[in-house]
Amino acid sequence: MYILGIHDGHNSAACLLKDGKLVFAIQEERLTGIKNYWGHPLKAIDACLKHEGITWAQVDHVAFAAFDGSSPGRPFISRDEYLEYTKHVLKPAPRVGFRARLRRVLRPAKAAAVPDRLSFYPPEIAAKGNGVEKIRHHLCHVATAAFGSNIGDGHDLLIVTVDGLGDGECATVNILRANGQIEPQLSVHQAHSFAQIYAFVTVYLGFVHLEHEYKLMGMAPYGRDRDAERLADKLQGLFTYADARWELKTPVWNLNSDERLVYESLREMFEFERFDNICAGLQLFSERFIVRFIQDWIRKTGVRRVAVSGGFFMNVKANQKLRSLPEIEQLFVYPSCGDETNAMGAAYLKYFQLTGKRPEPLKNFTLGPVIDDSTLLDVLKSYGEKIRFEYCEDIEERAADLLSKKNIVARVKGPEEFGARALGNRSILAHPSDTLAVRTINDMIKSRDFWMPFACSILEEEKLRYLKDWTANFSPNYMTMTYDSKIQRRSSQVCILEIALCVLKW
Repeated sequence: MYILGIHDGHNSAACLLKDGKLVFAIQEERLTGIKNYWGHPLKAIDACLKHEGITWAQVDHVAFAAFDGSSPGRPFISRDEYLEYTKHVLKPAPRVGFRARLRRVLRPAKAAAVPDRLSFYPPEIAAKGNGVEKIRHHLCHVATAAFGSNIGDGHDLLIVTVDGLGDGECATVNILRANGQIEPQLSVHQAHSFAQIYAFVTVYLGFVHLEHEYKLMGMAPYGRDRDAERLADKLQGLFTYADARWELKTPVWNLNSDERLVYESLREMFEFERFDNICAGLQLFSERFIVRFIQDWIRKTGVRRVAVSGGFFMNVKANQKLRSLPEIEQLFVYPSCGDETNAMGAAYLKYFQLTGKRPEPLKNFTLGPVIDDSTLLDVLKSYGEKIRFEYCEDIEERAADLLSKKNIVARVKGPEEFGARALGNRSILAHPSDTLAVRTINDMIKSRDFWMPFACSILEEEKLRYLKDWTANFSPNYMTMTYDSKIQRRSSQVCILEIALCVLKW
């Protein structure tokens, strides 16, 4: 049985589940060349079918990760429309006409006035009839954490999802029972989103929402501790918190409220504050908030095995704080757990609904296409004299030689990894002792800000030598959390205080 999973919001993607096993997945951006592609993943869908060598007739079910999944149709919001909206959220100038237009775009519309969602796709999908299902946004996040996790076998699992917003929610708490049933415990309305505060500050500082939040996380270590503490307390003051629940004192992500209050509160809070201190305060607030929230729910439920998903948990520093909690026995962070993996969550849940069986847990994240030597050779030849190349029998030895001489190496081999993290098969490599490599890669190759760090890759057998907070209960294979390095080994680390780790098994 084949189930096609589709996510068509920002970072759109498609995946294919065969008899409960994830066999292929790819983001649309990898095929269009448009970073953070927002739209219908038509090329990704074609790639799924091509990979398995199947036709539409062999696809049994289609599952959409949906905003407003209960509606037969919904307006398609383009990336430009959404970013224009968030840009105006933080401007004090009157914008009545703009708000009126956005209400028509963002509010659920009558099916008669809005093209049906399926009309954007090949007619073969609509022809599936009852074989097509739209699954709510946060339920897809829940499914990735619940069914993709490799922990909790035979035990209850606490499932926590947190992101900016989706289908009216910003956070949920569920329990995955040992029999595979999901029991809801809590749903937080999106108007009270604490993760959205991270996004608002991103825009306030002049960056792009849904794209540059990680830059603030990268800048946070440069801020002063005393200023971070002070600003974190101010941000906490925006919320009331009691009995493992919270509310934003002035709900903001709600078209019935005046989002200009966000601007006013942020302006009052951050005026004349240093950029790095703002980032540090925001990061500290976020870490404290999520730690307290999950601690409280562990105490309420008694469930100590925890799986998390949703865009907030792309914050590797916050994940490190969770990993350090004595209350948590095991922790699983779904790889690249933003909306791109909701295509997988939709497919997982559909399979469970149809069969009553749990899908196969995630074993690796190299789920994309393989570039064979002949294809790669054709691409290289297409550049003519603009590029020189040679063929090596032992490419690993040659790459190691180049790295030892402080050259920068791009590695392309095997299936492409899915999601936002480079895990070795599509990676830029540099010698960790070459301090200039960080600047070279940031300025000349990645075209990103100077303060952005890079992950240090170490051999698995060396983990105890370099990491002081290593524990076998938490998997580092997907770059989902940071680790502290041992003091005596810091001189040989690429990063001084903390490293985002990917353990590679080459």
